[in-house]
Amino acid sequence: MVRNVRFRTLLAGQTLQWVGSSGTTIALVFALLGTQHGGVGAGLVLAARALPVTVLGLLGGVAADRLSRRDVVALTAGASALCQVAVTVVIASGLSNLAVVLVVVLVLGAAEAVGASSMYTFPVEIVEKAQLQSAQAVLRTVRNGVSVIGPGVAGVVVVAHGAAWVTAFNAVAVGASALLLLRLPRIARTESPRTSVLRDLRTGWAEFIATRWLVASVGAFSVALFSWAGAYSVLGPLHVSGRPEGAATWGLVASSLAAGYVGGALVAIRFRPRRPVVWSLLFQAATAVLPLAIVLDVPLAGLAVAAVAAGFCMEQAGVVWAASMQEFIPEDVLGRVSSYDYVASFGLVPLGYALAAPLAGSTSLPVAAGVLALAIALPTILVAATPIARAVERQVVPA
Repeated sequence: MVRNVRFRTLLAGQTLQWVGSSGTTIALVFALLGTQHGGVGAGLVLAARALPVTVLGLLGGVAADRLSRRDVVALTAGASALCQVAVTVVIASGLSNLAVVLVVVLVLGAAEAVGASSMYTFPVEIVEKAQLQSAQAVLRTVRNGVSVIGPGVAGVVVVAHGAAWVTAFNAVAVGASALLLLRLPRIARTESPRTSVLRDLRTGWAEFIATRWLVASVGAFSVALFSWAGAYSVLGPLHVSGRPEGAATWGLVASSLAAGYVGGALVAIRFRPRRPVVWSLLFQAATAVLPLAIVLDVPLAGLAVAAVAAGFCMEQAGVVWAASMQEFIPEDVLGRVSSYDYVASFGLVPLGYALAAPLAGSTSLPVAAGVLALAIALPTILVAATPIARAVERQVVPA
């Protein structure tokens, strides 16, 4: 696989994208926490970035099955770079107008949503089927290695120089990614009668709902990711915002989470469970350890350890799930089916961002974190215990 020039080019292009996005969230959140918009404003901005998933994620799936995946990922990367430039200008202007911030971030989220399915399914065009899980693990190992350093550096830069420096660097890196991805050759696609977008969506939907393990698992993931989004991205920064150099503190926690991601992805290169759906759900349930650490108000070292554990489990869940989709779903509908998975799994994430701060305000931050921890663990464990999830088995072969 490492001898595959196309895979190496894809890896390099994605790496630049990850370099360019690893500190954006921290930069935006702590830039807003320092204004009159506070935690509610930060939650709304995160929600705006995630909201396009519910509308454009499905169209991204159609694009992945009908268009050149190379063109889609390169063009959306270019659009993301331009949005990062706009984010930099908005931050430098003082973030006085929240509506302008929301519009810019909404467009950024739209570019990411359209390109997601093409990026997700790209490996099926350039590596053999038996290597798909290993390919996913390698890609995610590199991404998470970048994420170990990125958030911590971003937090330090925000404290020392301001958030605009972070997003300006991100714009350059993502722009370079777009240029590199354009070097990938166009992969020949099987010609088929051209149908309407609506018919393509109906075909993908029929395949999705006919796959019972997908429907059940995605329902559980949807609740878990809604809860994780609010607990980690909003309640976590609020939890440390009163401490000295809160941005740098949460940057360290984010880097610890990413270190866990790296460990999880490295293990996933070799670990191929016989029942991948069950394992993916149980690993997702275990990510509740981080909001539980917030509930218990553990010191920074404890938060870091919990973040490493949560990251390890989150990455195991993601790699095993991605490989399951690519192994058990027909390639000709994989883009559309994966877009339904993407939209359904992440569709509630904007609400998680928007509702976390009000929930903490109406109760308390520890109570809100505890409720969200329970909502992460309970549905995923229940679905993992069902015969539907256990029925998905594969032959275990050497990675």
